[in-house]
Amino acid sequence: MAWTGTGTPIAGISHDLTTLAAAKEYLRAGDDDDALIANIIDRASAEIETICSRYFNTANYAGWFDGNGVQAIYLDNWPVTAVTRVSTGKLSVLGVWCNSTSITHASARVTANSLIMVHTDSTGTTTTTLAFSTYTTIAALAAQIDATGSGWGSQNMSYGTYLTTDLIELPAMYCLNQYAYLLHPYQALNDYLCEEDSGRLFYQGGFARGSQNIYVEYTGGYPTVPFDVEQACLMLVAYTYFGTTRDPALQSEKLGDYAWAAKASGGDSSFKSELTKQLSKYMRIAV
Repeated sequence: MAWTGTGTPIAGISHDLTTLAAAKEYLRAGDDDDALIANIIDRASAEIETICSRYFNTANYAGWFDGNGVQAIYLDNWPVTAVTRVSTGKLSVLGVWCNSTSITHASARVTANSLIMVHTDSTGTTTTTLAFSTYTTIAALAAQIDATGSGWGSQNMSYGTYLTTDLIELPAMYCLNQYAYLLHPYQALNDYLCEEDSGRLFYQGGFARGSQNIYVEYTGGYPTVPFDVEQACLMLVAYTYFGTTRDPALQSEKLGDYAWAAKASGGDSSFKSELTKQLSKYMRIAV
């Protein structure tokens, strides 16, 4: 199964796996290319995250996992220093609709920070954004939906005290003259254990089978980027940096730990496959 960034950071963090100063020293570069090198670091770090199907820097993460019917699931961004929430299932906590005969289309979308309501009529399209930082509870959000006008209204489902920041992100849902439902992680699980080094989350009762039905909030990743991961990033930075000026006829080059050689067939270099091999111990092997 392809990685889709499961276990997204709750708050913005740096994904860089090395620093500008370290990269300049590795490249033996001056100050003229600082902006270029910083951009390459960003791209190289993102590529390594994709190769390994995980994030590396320590942060608070939240994500949905497939229940597998057995007692363990594996969190993506190990080592794991704390698990703060495990829930199973999804609960409808509020209905949203646009009840109107003059409107031709209406939708509601939930992002990490807001509810976005869009409706279209003969005069054009109107977008209303309700920030969760302002409307912190489901009751407050419902009251503002009802006050929006243009046919917008809510359906009370008796979960007014629930927090809006816990709403599940959802794509645009059609809600003209029909309800779209906002969802919340449902039943909390207790008595789980987590192995710090492996990120193995164990639940004696077994995780119920389902698609994206297990929600976990946890703190994971490395306080300091491991040396070999940073080294891989520096090698990729060098590969990309020197590639901006590399002679297409060049067959090989070497700078410190960075080395590159064309395949005998003249095709793409084996550099990326060697990089992947170097990072293999940080990858989760699917079973």
